[in-house]
Amino acid sequence: MSNNRILPSSRTKRRRIQKDLQQLRLSLRNVEDIEVIRESSDEERFPNGNNGIDFAEEEQAEDPFSGFDDEVLASTEDAFSIDSEVFPDSFESEHGSDSESTVDKDNGAQPDESDYHEEHNDSQNLRHLLALWAVTWGVHQNAIDALLAILRLFQWGLDLPNTCRTLLKTPRNVNVKSLSPGKYYHHGILKGLESVLNGMPACSALDHVDIFVNIDGSPISKSSGGQFWPILGIITNAKCRKVFLIGLYHGDAKPDSTEEYLTDFILEAKALSESGFIFHGRRLSFRISAFICDAPARSFILNTKGHTGYFCCGRCIQQGEFEGRVVFLERNSTLRTDYSFRNHVYEEHHHGDSIIENLDYLDMARDFPGDPMHLIDLGVTRKLLLTWIRGPLQRRLHKSLIDSMSSRLETLSKFIPREFARRTRSLKFVDRFKATEFGLFNSCVGPVVLLGILPSRLYNNFIVFHVAVRILSSFAYCITHNDYARELLDLFVRECESIYCTYFLSYNVHYLIHTCDDVLRFGALPNYSAYAFENYLFSLKNLLRKSNQALQQVVKRILEIGQFQNACSNAKSSETRRFFKQHDSGPLIPHLVFSKQFKEMQFGPWFLSCKRPDHCVYLDSSIVLVENIIRGMNGDFIIGRRFQVKRSLFSYPLPSSSYEIYRVGAISELLEAWPVDEIKSKAVMLPTFSGNTCAVDGTFSVFPLLMEAHT
Repeated sequence: MSNNRILPSSRTKRRRIQKDLQQLRLSLRNVEDIEVIRESSDEERFPNGNNGIDFAEEEQAEDPFSGFDDEVLASTEDAFSIDSEVFPDSFESEHGSDSESTVDKDNGAQPDESDYHEEHNDSQNLRHLLALWAVTWGVHQNAIDALLAILRLFQWGLDLPNTCRTLLKTPRNVNVKSLSPGKYYHHGILKGLESVLNGMPACSALDHVDIFVNIDGSPISKSSGGQFWPILGIITNAKCRKVFLIGLYHGDAKPDSTEEYLTDFILEAKALSESGFIFHGRRLSFRISAFICDAPARSFILNTKGHTGYFCCGRCIQQGEFEGRVVFLERNSTLRTDYSFRNHVYEEHHHGDSIIENLDYLDMARDFPGDPMHLIDLGVTRKLLLTWIRGPLQRRLHKSLIDSMSSRLETLSKFIPREFARRTRSLKFVDRFKATEFGLFNSCVGPVVLLGILPSRLYNNFIVFHVAVRILSSFAYCITHNDYARELLDLFVRECESIYCTYFLSYNVHYLIHTCDDVLRFGALPNYSAYAFENYLFSLKNLLRKSNQALQQVVKRILEIGQFQNACSNAKSSETRRFFKQHDSGPLIPHLVFSKQFKEMQFGPWFLSCKRPDHCVYLDSSIVLVENIIRGMNGDFIIGRRFQVKRSLFSYPLPSSSYEIYRVGAISELLEAWPVDEIKSKAVMLPTFSGNTCAVDGTFSVFPLLMEAHT
């Protein structure tokens, strides 16, 4: 007998197929779609007849592979022949010894060694691709098990594992610890950093790593008190801004002790900041730049007064006043410092010490900025809308005006580019609006929808807020025009007190006066917004399949994904310019007649199309509607027509054209071509309104799409 392990004989394969068919018969209620092929000459190999399976019905079923050519099927079978050496557990543990397989019993010859290695590689590729498919699309375990059972019916699938746990290398146990009133798993900062750095191209090598840390709580269902409190990180000085997990807590309430919750994280962060870490033979330094949290989470980890307290502001020492709620009327109060925080100079701000103070290099006053998503979008913008809809009678809009706003929002839904995750909808759903919808309203939709509906003073007050946020959201203006944005926000808060009374000046409105300082320290608003973390938290909750052992479930899914994370990253195209939907229907101009034409293009962070709403772009001096996308020998071009009329959409507090916001019209009849490299940015093009309908003059309001932080 040869000691070399080779392919099993045909008799062994048939015996295994018969066993798998029995298992499949028991697991699948309906077997009418599966054809079982039984050769009449196999009677002597199957002494038990049909082995309890009724083949009469299935022999009449239509052949599911009748549309394939025999040669294709033969080549496919050869390509996926699998060597038992790769996964010995799938043969020996399930089928016993392979002593029968030393020689092929049908032909008495040993297989060629080159074929053996080729089949060995095909086996590995099939298994890897199945695992990659499963983790990429988040396929449920029972669905993977069912697929594996079907694939194992065929000769080339015999060596696939029985369960997805073997396929995905799912760990049997995860290291969780009790943390009252739940459990905690520490994944590790270093593990997260390595997973992100391994997915970055070699040309993006870093000398040091700075990260933002996000801590927030999120309920996992509406029927229980179960909630996650993850610790997340993101590298701030890399082009690839990918969120990674550091630690995860699950329980029926938030952790009782902040110190116990953060101990593992702080110990690792302190060690990394002191000595750095080795990555691919290079030592990289490490630093936490800031903690990005909403107000409740920030007060929780800092052990300070909550956002409804009299001394809750983390940036100034102002004491709030109670006028139905705690409000803040001062705008020039003394600022807190790192020294005053660590030494509890203003004791009324603290509940006690915070374990985060062990990170000596952090500025405890300035390295905990107000998150723009919660502060501006879910905070002030939402507060304004709700005040107009159901606020005090003297500032509440008439129902007919609210209906008019809703009608306009519904009309604009088909003009929202695909870069926005959600489209506009009626205000009857305002209680269900997400942060992106409020952000879209403030950045683009509000100035168009509110024109002619809000009284002049209220509209101008909103425009002041809109312009300030646009400035602070732009990498081009957030530093150079920071002082002007500060003046605008101070004016907005002062006018809010006059228009909406002091009751309006809650914590979120007050913190606007500190936002410009945060921008000077951390960059434009999208740069330190929590949107990326919230998106990750949403995907984290989607990993749950049942309520039992929620923490262990999510951790195992994350570890499975980590096995194939680099492959997933490499599978994505690294091209910054991609073309889709080739066609030949024009329009063209003479010198580009023989070029390839496309209907869609991915250009950096923007998706461009020849159709609304993704067909408007800014060039250096023009605003153009794209009608065709060209790829030729001399470069890439867009073909379209430019707007001949450009004027400011509003003039208070300054002409909107100063920040490239226009009201445009009179589209040119001349068809022109421009190099794709001349595109300055994509535009959000919204129709102007006359009453509840689009204006008959065909004018549009155009806003530059601010996407710098997402490139």
